[in-house]
Parts: sequence; structure tokens; C-alpha cells
Amino acid sequence: MFIGETMRRQGTLMALCILSIFLVPSSILFSDLDTAAPVIGPTYHSSFDISTLLSDLSNADPDLAEYTTAQELLDIRDIPGGRDIPILFLGDPKENRPWVLLVGAHHGDEPDSAEAVLGFAQFMVKAYGDGDHRAREILDNVNIAVLPVVNPYGLDTGSRYDENGEDPNRDYPFAPDDAGPHSDGTPLTTAGAMTVHELASRYPISIALSFHTGSEGIYTPWGAPSVGNVTPDGNCFMDMAYVLKRASGRSLPYGPANDFGYLGNLKGAMEDHLYGSMFLSDRLFDPDLALPWSSFTATVELLNRKGQDPDMLGTQEGVMDPGGPEDGTLPMGVRISMAACMMASPSMRGTQTEVDDGCSIDLVMTGTASTGPVLSSPRSDISMVGTHEFLPERYYSGQWDRPDHGAVILNISTVPDPSWPMTHPDADPALAPVSLLSHSRGVAGSPRELSLNFVLEGGSEPVPTLPTVAVGEVQPERPEVGSLAFIELTIDPMGATMTGLTINASCGGTWSLTDIEGGDVIIGSSWYPYELPIASGPTRLDMTLLTDRGEVSAVGMVMTEPSIYILTLTTDVNDPNTMRLLVGVEGTYEPVIFTYGIVRERYDGATLWVMGPYLHTYSTANSGFIDMNVSGLGGDLTFVVCRADGTMTDSRDHYIERDVRIVGATMSLIGDVLALGPALIVQNANGLAPVETYDNSVTFEVEVLKDGRTYYSGNLHFVPKRVLGPEMTEALNDLVTESGLDPEQVHGCYVEYVPVPSGSATMEAEFHAWGGIMTPVDMRSMDFDTGYVDSEPLSVEVEERDDEGDFPWSILIFIVIVAVFVLGITVLRYNAHWREPQPEDADLLPHRINRPQPPHPEGRPSRTERRPTGPFQPRARTLKEGKKGGRSR
Repeated sequence: MFIGETMRRQGTLMALCILSIFLVPSSILFSDLDTAAPVIGPTYHSSFDISTLLSDLSNADPDLAEYTTAQELLDIRDIPGGRDIPILFLGDPKENRPWVLLVGAHHGDEPDSAEAVLGFAQFMVKAYGDGDHRAREILDNVNIAVLPVVNPYGLDTGSRYDENGEDPNRDYPFAPDDAGPHSDGTPLTTAGAMTVHELASRYPISIALSFHTGSEGIYTPWGAPSVGNVTPDGNCFMDMAYVLKRASGRSLPYGPANDFGYLGNLKGAMEDHLYGSMFLSDRLFDPDLALPWSSFTATVELLNRKGQDPDMLGTQEGVMDPGGPEDGTLPMGVRISMAACMMASPSMRGTQTEVDDGCSIDLVMTGTASTGPVLSSPRSDISMVGTHEFLPERYYSGQWDRPDHGAVILNISTVPDPSWPMTHPDADPALAPVSLLSHSRGVAGSPRELSLNFVLEGGSEPVPTLPTVAVGEVQPERPEVGSLAFIELTIDPMGATMTGLTINASCGGTWSLTDIEGGDVIIGSSWYPYELPIASGPTRLDMTLLTDRGEVSAVGMVMTEPSIYILTLTTDVNDPNTMRLLVGVEGTYEPVIFTYGIVRERYDGATLWVMGPYLHTYSTANSGFIDMNVSGLGGDLTFVVCRADGTMTDSRDHYIERDVRIVGATMSLIGDVLALGPALIVQNANGLAPVETYDNSVTFEVEVLKDGRTYYSGNLHFVPKRVLGPEMTEALNDLVTESGLDPEQVHGCYVEYVPVPSGSATMEAEFHAWGGIMTPVDMRSMDFDTGYVDSEPLSVEVEERDDEGDFPWSILIFIVIVAVFVLGITVLRYNAHWREPQPEDADLLPHRINRPQPPHPEGRPSRTERRPTGPFQPRARTLKEGKKGGRSR
């Protein structure tokens, strides 16, 4: 019986195993188990530890820090072992502020990078709570996305690669890495790269730092193929890299990555993607992955080795003590991150001290990287008296004599980094339209102006209260040179009488002046006109309010643009398919980069590109011809010239009598599905030819109505001819023949299958085709689809169908599986106990064996009574005897 009981248990276990095959998802049964043990040492943290620590920071101060994960916020795929990519937001994401992105642990065998970013978050939250003025200035003016570990699997296992053997920092879509042993070359397959890409798509990142180990240095992009190629924003990139180098407290090399041969030409790295993808979409794996803005990015290499080295890590106590006993890679990363945040939001603060014959003013400039004089005053110069040891802070001082009587408002202002908006003189002008970093640092795309006002009191006479002038917006935000623009001023007279207002606009040594009579000065907020100078670039606006109590001044900034326009649009007499534009440029003596192309109005009123946009440059202010091949185009077209950011400056309308696209679409019933397609998009530029569709730049939208109401709305999918079914292939061949195309040129069609509804109905479908030449310059301001064509509505009649007649095969399969399972258990139990019925309670089994059996109700002998008699009668074994009873075998 014990043998039978053992077999019964084995049978039950086997049955449960069989059942688990059907109940447990195959993705769990057959997936690779995460058996790698964490290799985190006592001074380092695992990805789980980092998630907990960041969450604790958020719980301690939810108004300052907000914790989430990439899986929760961005719907990033899960990572084996229950790991998440933790994200901590510092600041106030609801406020319109510059953004800084800090990323660690792209590579799991570089744990110091994770500790540096984690240490920055911990240091800043504590310093802010302690009232540290630098922490408060940063977190009150900058939003920061903290990602200590974007490769949690690699960090926990000590591996450079993620759980699929891929390198996250070769997985970005700008010039992605070639196919390797673990990748087919398709980018954004790693959870870490997808997280960074999605964050950069959502938030206007001004500065992004990616921390690593393995070498030492501060390396800025460019991902060009040869040494010596210059980033278009090279002027500001070198300045900012130097600031980060100083903040490190070490003697680190810095500059363009391509100038350091040992780094190699990185493909698919974060730095190039966040900086260049916005304006170089032709280098993207897919133009749809272009980011909406450009960021200053840098690779920060903290240590020339990989793996864990607790002796080199340091602690947060060493942040403000470079070279001290607690200094190391962690405090070095915190200092570099602080400097980046300061540069993202430059500031100026000052104190005024009264002296016997006047006053002394001490100023602190934070976050500027320029080396020339940055401060100005209408009365006197201010001298720089020192700099911070490693943070980007400069100290200035000035003294003023006391006026004879009354009071004077002393205005001190600066435009940070005035040279940064200029493209580097050695950069290829076709690489970038303008300096994009400078656009992210200020309102209306101009450098941010900083200003402070101080009141210098006069002699013994009472000091009258002076009016105040506040500078608001500028309209338009990027006006053309020589045009009339408006500035918003808010004036509080404080009891004074307004006698006049003057506005001076200066740029490149040229001035324009606007005088406004006192009676026209409006109390409160109003717009005032001013005429821009004839040179483009950062323009300073000096406002002087004249009152009966003296003059009050204010300073504003605006970025003026050169004037770009179309002089003529003609057809080339030698080639009717060539249109010639004569484009003029005025208001600049620097190289001018602009875009041109052809646009068309979409059916919903939106403007879209039909051809282009193409980049063009003029070395000086002049005019020149641009030829455009318009073969294959027709209908109402608009030839445009735009600023490099996509803002249209001039246009000319032109009509070409030529059908440019034919849309063929079908709708039919195939069995129990509604087949939408085959559908084609073809051109008849010089004879009919199908549009190439393998790059997925063409979209076929379709809406299906059932008795007048929307039944289905979506996109058709391009399917190669070789995988089409026989009925769809036949329909495609008929469509190709009707269109007059060469069947050998048609390699597939657009198809979508929709379940047919039950009951009778009239199904109607309307198709829209969209095609694209995807070369965007600025994804924020332009739609780069090339065009659309509506097809004639199609309809089919659906006859009465009885869905209940369809046999539910899935239910039948389930019933069969359950039946096999039950039968298997029954057979195993039956065989295991020699075909005898078994008691339900196994513990009572031995006692029941020797218990006398009651007489059978029909008079038949009981089991005990039916035992044989005589010398060979077997002896019943008791529980105590067990298997040892009787003779040994």
C-alpha cells in the first residue's frame, strides 16, 4: 500500500506538471531566468537600492522632489528581475524653466557614474533643506531630471550590456551603431536608450550630461567621421566644457570628442542624438524620431578604470573640498552637475553698502562662461575682483559717488555669453542652421538678459520715490532687421509726471532711436514701438523713462533676424521642369543659413512640405538663384523661403497643370473579413510609376462607416506582394492593370483586414493617402508630409450573417485539454492502487485493513470471511510490523 501511495503522489505531481504547461504562460516557462548575482560592494548601491533612496528623497520633500520610474511614466518595457529605471525630478516641472538631464550607468560596469548622479540628488536635497544659497538658487530656477541608472540589469550584474547583450549607449537613433552580434542595427531596443529619448522628447532639455568611467575628460559632440570637424555651436561648447572641467577640481582634458583619437567615432551615442537630431534628421534611423529641440551634451569620464574602486569613490563630504581626503568620483560628479545647472540658468545678485562719499556695490555672476567683460553701467565701470575656486561664479565690485541731491537709479545689466549665438567660423554651414543652444537659454530664442537696479541717494534733501519700469515681451519674437517691432513695458509712476520715453536698439555698432512724447507714455502695461537696426544678431534695447524726478532706465534683449525674401519666380526657358527662384538677403554681413522648398495646403488647412526643405547659405548679404526640379509635381504649389528654424519669411504661389498622384483603392469581402485594399499610390511624372514605400514614409488612412456611423478608423499597412494571399494578389493585379502600370514595378500594396459585423449592413470606406520626403529642420514648427489625395468613397453590402453558427474551436480545445488532464489523473490513481477503491484519509488506512468487516447486506461474505483457510492462509500484517512482517524476501 505504501508503494501505491507513493505512486499516487507521483501521479498527482505529474498531473500538476501537465496542468502547469497549460496554465503558466510560455513567456514565463521558457524565458531566461535572472540568476546573475548582484556584484555591488559595501560602498556601492544596486539598482534596487537606488530606487529606494530616490523614493525616500521624494517622500521626505514632495514639493521639491518627485519620484517615478520609466516603466510608470513612459510605459517602458519591464526589465528582468523586477527591475525599474528610477527617475527623480527636482525643481518644479509645472514652471517654465530650463531643464537639465543627468544620466548614469549606461554601462553597468561603470558603477561610479551611478553613484555620482545619485550623490548629486542626495546632496542637493539636503543642501536645499539646510538653506544653502547655491542649492536654493539652482532648484528654484532649474528643473532637473535625475537618472542614476539607465541600465539596471547591467549595474546589478557588473556587465557593460543590458539583459539582451546590447550597449544602451550605441542604441540611439542618430547615426545608430551597425548590426552586431546582439542587434540588427535597429535603435531604441534597449530600455535605457528609449527612456532617455522619451524624456528628451517631452522636456526642453538645455544641458544633458552622460557620466561614464574608463577614461578621464569632458568630451562634447560631434559625431563626425574625422578629427577636426567642428560643432556648429563650438564657441559655446568649448566655453561650457571648460567650466565643467574647472568644476571637476581635476586637470581633465576637454573639447570635441573627435579630437581625442582614443575615443573613436561613436555611433548611436546619447550626446550626438540629443544635440544634432533636431536639425540633421537625414542621419536618423527614422526621421520621425527627431527631437523637438537641441541640447548641449557632454560625456563626463570620471575615472580611467571600470568596475568598483571604493578608494576612489569619495563621499558627499568632499563636494566643496576638491583634492581633500573625502574627494573622489562621487563629489567630482556632484560639482560638475552643479556647474551644469548654474549654466542652464545664469543669474546675478548684488549687495549695496553705503560709504561716506557714495556707495559700494558687490555683485556675483553665476553660470556665465564668457571670458570678456559682461557688465555695464551708464555711470561707471565695474571691475572683476575674483572667481570661485571651481564653480562658475565671478565676483565684481564698483563704487559710485553720492549725487548732490535727490537720488539716481543705478542700472547694472549684462547679456550672458553674447558670442554664443554665432555659428563657429570653422563649422560646415550645412551642418546646423543656427546656434541652437543659445535658443534654449532665453525667451524668444535670445540670450537671457540679467539686470539689477540700485538707488544711489543724494544729499540732505528728501529722496523722492522714483518710478519703476519693467520689461515684458517682445513682438514679434524674432523680428527682421529694419522692421518695426513692439516691446511691452509696465510703468508705475509712483506719483511722478511722465515727460517722455526713449527706446534705443543697438546691434553691431548701429543704432535706431524711438522717441515717445510724455503724453503718450501709458501708466500700467502697454506696447511701445521701436525700429530695429539694419544688422542682425543679439540686439540690446535701452529704455529711458523721463520724469520730473529724473531718469529711470531698463534694458531688454531681442534676437533680430536677417531679411530673406523671394525676388522672382520663373520657369527655366531651357527646362520646363525647373523653377528658378531669385532670393535676396539683407541685414547681415555674416554667413546666412536658411531653408527653401515647396509647400501645399492640406485639406484641413495645415501647411505641409511637398519638396524640401533644403538648407542653403549665403556668405554675405546679397541675392542669388536657386533652381528646383518640379518634375512629378503639380497643382497649387507655394514656393517658400524660411529661416533656419522653419519660420516662413516669404512665398510665391504657382500652379502646374499636371496630375501628380493617382490613388487606387478597393474594398471587398473575403470570407468573414472586410478587406481594405489593395491600395496603391502612383505618380505620373514621366509615365506612371509607383511610389517607393519600403521606407514607411507613405501612410494610407481609411475610415469605414457602417450605416453612416464610424465602424473602423486606422491606417493601412504596406504588405509585400510575396506574402499576399491568392485573392488579394489577384485583386492587386487587376488594380495594376487598370492603372496602366508595369506589374514588375509593383512590389506590394496597402492592406488592412477588418472583421465583418453581424447582420446586414452597408459598409462605406474613404481613403486618404499621405506621402513624405522626410527632411525636417525644426519639428516644432513644420509638418513634413508631402501631400494627400482623397479617393472616391467605396461601399459593399454585407448580407445577413449568423455569428452563432461559427464553431468555437478555442473552447473545444480547452475542453479536450481538461478531459485529458482528468483522465490522466484517474488512470494514474487507479493503477497505483491495484484497481481498489481507496480511502479518503490515508492516515486511517492501516487501521482499516485489520478492522473486521461487517456482513454484506445481501448475505455475501465479507472480505475477511472470503480469505482462504488451511496451512497456506496469509497472515495480515499489522502497522507495527510494516514491511518487516513475515519472512524476508
